[in-house]
Amino acid sequence: MGIASRDIVGPQKAVVSTTNMFTPIGDHVRVDDLTSATVIMPGDIGIDVTTMAADKVLVQADTQNVRITLSTGSTPTATIGFLLRTTDDWLPITLRKGVTLKAIEVVGGAALQVQFGA
Repeated sequence: MGIASRDIVGPQKAVVSTTNMFTPIGDHVRVDDLTSATVIMPGDIGIDVTTMAADKVLVQADTQNVRITLSTGSTPTATIGFLLRTTDDWLPITLRKGVTLKAIEVVGGAALQVQFGA
């Protein structure tokens, strides 16, 4: 049985997939104006344009819960969208064609920690 070229043999000879590896692109940012649905994509909301090459993003709710949607035609509200709680770990999202990440606060004062990458 061979090892696929995208796999790495770890120190204990276990096969470790590289699909969970993440290389940051651009600066880590805190998006704290989520009073209305906000697009969180490379080049938007003042995010460094060097992130345009990103195909992944890590997000985590900060201070208050946040709701997100992923499709271009969807808009998050206080009751619609995936709920990111402040107690949740960061969430990795793959930015494929058709994905438009949008976020909104559930309660006033919410923020979203964001890091684009590949």
